[in-house]
Amino acid sequence: MKSVPKMIQQVEQKQIDLASANTRVEKLDEELCQLKREVATCHDALHDYQLEMEYQQALHASLRSQLDDKDTQLADARESADFLQAEISTLSEAHQESEQARKALEHDLQQYVEGTRNLYERCQKLYNKVQEKNIKILQLRAENESHNQTHDMLVSQGAEMSTAVASLTQLSLKLHSFLKMSAVFATAQLQLDSEVLDEIMDDYEVIEESVSSTSSTPSSLSALRPKELSNGIIRSSPIDPHVATKLNGDSNSNSSYSTPISELPSPSTNGESLVHMVLQAASLVQPNNHSESTGEKHNEEEVEKETHEVPSSTLPSHFPQNGVVVETGTEKNVVTEVPKVTEMSKPVGTVPPFRTVSMEVNGHHKEVPKHGCLESLVAELTALSGKLLRIHSMMHSRVQDRLRMSQEQIDELKKNLDTICQKNIDSVEESTFLKQQLDQTLTRVSNLEEKLQTVHESYRREIEILFQQIEDLKEKNRCLMAVNQEQARQLREELLNLRDNQGYAQEADIACDKFKLKQEVANLKEEALSKDEQLRSLAGKFARFKKAYEDNYQKATEDIDKLDTMIERVIETLQSVPDVTSSCPPLQGLLENLTGTGCSPSKQSPVRRPPKAAVCHMTTL
Repeated sequence: MKSVPKMIQQVEQKQIDLASANTRVEKLDEELCQLKREVATCHDALHDYQLEMEYQQALHASLRSQLDDKDTQLADARESADFLQAEISTLSEAHQESEQARKALEHDLQQYVEGTRNLYERCQKLYNKVQEKNIKILQLRAENESHNQTHDMLVSQGAEMSTAVASLTQLSLKLHSFLKMSAVFATAQLQLDSEVLDEIMDDYEVIEESVSSTSSTPSSLSALRPKELSNGIIRSSPIDPHVATKLNGDSNSNSSYSTPISELPSPSTNGESLVHMVLQAASLVQPNNHSESTGEKHNEEEVEKETHEVPSSTLPSHFPQNGVVVETGTEKNVVTEVPKVTEMSKPVGTVPPFRTVSMEVNGHHKEVPKHGCLESLVAELTALSGKLLRIHSMMHSRVQDRLRMSQEQIDELKKNLDTICQKNIDSVEESTFLKQQLDQTLTRVSNLEEKLQTVHESYRREIEILFQQIEDLKEKNRCLMAVNQEQARQLREELLNLRDNQGYAQEADIACDKFKLKQEVANLKEEALSKDEQLRSLAGKFARFKKAYEDNYQKATEDIDKLDTMIERVIETLQSVPDVTSSCPPLQGLLENLTGTGCSPSKQSPVRRPPKAAVCHMTTL
């Protein structure tokens, strides 16, 4: 009867332990909620970064369209240059046919034509380079679209990973609570009487002889101790009932029949995550599944042997016979059979305190029954302990199955997590590569602008030279007209002399020649006027093209300045929130790409543009 209060105390102690475990579970739930909130904030930051990236891409597309417009304008300017070249060639041919005295000037014009051809070839090469640049830009756009698709895929996979992590944390909580209860159940020993401990020692000696003869089960005590993981979780290992009996005997020699719960190792409070703890525990549990199944089979064989060795005559009428407990039904008078499980197959700490005390008489065990209701109470408690042991074995097998399934799920989640991390790293590398290519294209565009400026200066100088040559031609034309007038005057004087000497014999011929000369002079004047008008129209067209080019260049510089200010604002906003930037690797990579590795935004090399003074000089021209 003294053991009943002890059992009640132990039940109360178990309830206290269960309450403490519930409080721990609540704390872990609170930590899980906090982690979920942090994940939500990270998702919001990632969404904002995606919106900002889309806005930058739209600006980039607009700048590319403006660059295409400038390319079309450059093509128009080239067509005008071709037209000017054709007009210059026609002028040179007209002057060659009309005046043979201008051969020296024709030679100079031919040299100029060769120079313009070289310039045209250079412009053609520049145009080909611009076409190649457009092709590269299209390739970059395609790569950018693929990068956006991979980014969306990563976002969806991140949501799936969050759900998988939630399910994994729930599974880890269940496994932690079950492992804690199993450790307490396997290590806590009951404070039994000395007679019960002596009987356990005697049974152990008999079983040890059979074990030494068969050598079917291992006798190492190291496998029976609860395994403590690196994070402080106790994992219950498969316990051999024979060695469990030996542990009870050793505890009797040390005068310590129970292990307090306070001495059990508690979960560590270090920085390791609960998911990592569960993964490590599952990896340690998996190799012991086969040994546990073999240990259970061996325990069942030993129980059957012991039940056959005990004679049925020594047992009372209500005690279980042949491994079956007989219970009478109160309502329907139905006899129920409950399979008996011997105490030797139970792990340490589950041996019931009520057993029939055996005596050894002439080498045979003889049961000494107690009087009164104590025998019925012992039988009921024995049946109850058998049921509890059967339930515990079923729970143990089910937990092993769940642990096996959870291990497979954890392996799959590990593989998925590795693939997602690899894809994220690849996307970051692609973004950095695209950023470098964008910087290279900007530098190349600046170089092209400088080359275009040099070509524009060369065109301006050539046009000035052409105007100077036209002025020289006009001056020569005036001189020729003066010479013609002087020759006409001399001809008149000669005609007068001839008229005085020979009369009017040749007057008709002279009049015809004079009329022809007048017609030729009028034709030459008309051609000179038409050439002047053509040159004026070409000069006006060139002025219009030059003004359009200057306006487009000014707009492009303004857009580039706006883009620079926008990039500086993005850098300032990212630097104003260092916590969010450091917690989000994509934002950190964007900041490093914008600022440059190891240099501040103020020290970045800006895009080289022609000075404003040169632009003002071009407008004045």
